Order: sequence, then structure tokens, then C-alpha cells
Amino acid sequence: MDYRLTEMFSSLQGEGRWTGRPATFIRFASCNLACPWCDTPRSAKAKTLSLAAVLEKVDALGDRGVIVTGGEPTIQPHLGALVRALKQRGLWVALETNGLVDAPELALFDHVAASPKAAYAARYRGGRHLTRANEVRIVAENANVADFCREMRARIQADDWYISPLDDGKGRIHYRRAHQLLAKLNADLPAGETPWMLSIQTHKVLGMR
Repeated sequence: MDYRLTEMFSSLQGEGRWTGRPATFIRFASCNLACPWCDTPRSAKAKTLSLAAVLEKVDALGDRGVIVTGGEPTIQPHLGALVRALKQRGLWVALETNGLVDAPELALFDHVAASPKAAYAARYRGGRHLTRANEVRIVAENANVADFCREMRARIQADDWYISPLDDGKGRIHYRRAHQLLAKLNADLPAGETPWMLSIQTHKVLGMR
């Protein structure tokens, strides 16, 4: 079994519930979307590694947890085999996904973070997106994504809900826009529901990968 990856590295989780947690990141190549602000440029070179080679690298990095990200992991062949092999090593294994694919492998992960993209709202309405996640993070792509946020909240069951500022790739991270969206969403939220929270990409603030 082979896997197409852009990189593997050790760092801290920079966003969401597990911010600050050390982990090995396995970043898959290729995606079913083409977001212009993606952390993985479409020009990034992919390399093919066997399952044994991936596990050897994980062992060498020595983290107690692994975050599988991309690209989009749920469209990759043999994802389940990789997750099972990591779990057999006693590792905590998390997934970062755009949520468009309700893959059976989702049940294998200890934590699932979905990040639906408002620019592709029609695809979430027409496809078989996931319906359950541990957390959902939505990027404040522009000032008009509030309705998409509410729609995803109605469609996906999750424990935690986050708004992430947009890194436009031109040296600006739009924190104020994210804060304004957060305030707007929480103002409309029924009493007793978990509030939307702010998820800042801490690794970028710290100048880390």
C-alpha cells in the first residue's frame, strides 16, 4: 500500500480544541476542493511512501499523537489501513477534513475536525457530507458566510463550533472579520446552545509549521 504525501513533520496543533497539543502531521497530497488559501499549495510536490515508510517516519518523530490532514484525507486510498496501523501503536489519531465525504473510516479516528468551505456551499447541499464530527471549524472567507455557518450547524452534529480567520496568503490574517462573524452568530444563537468560539492558527502566530 502506497500513500501520496506532501510532507510529514512534528509540530503543535495550532487550532481548535487541541490547540497546543504536540503531534506528528501527515499531510496528504490532492484534494476534492481548490481553496485559494489552503495550507498546501496546489504546486506542492507529492512523494509516494509505502505504509511501512510512513510508520517508520512516525516512529522516528516520536509524538504520541498523529493528525492526518491534507489535501483531503478521505479521498485517499487505503486510509483505513493507515489509521489502524497507527492505532495499533497506541497513538491518538485525529483527522482534519473538509467534510464532503462521509467515509466509513471516520469511525476509526479518535477525533474528527471538519472544516466545511462556504465557497463550495452547493456541494454540501447536494452531496453526502459527514453528519457528525467532534468539532467544526469554518473559515471566515468573507463577510457573508453567516448563513452558511448556520446551515452547517443544522446539518452536522458536533460538540464544538469554531470560526477561523482567513489567511489570504498575502501577509494578512483577517482576525477582525472572524471576530465580527463570531459575535453575529452568537447573538442569534438560542439560549443553552454551545457558543461559537474563535480558533486562531496559533502555529502561524508563533512562526511554526
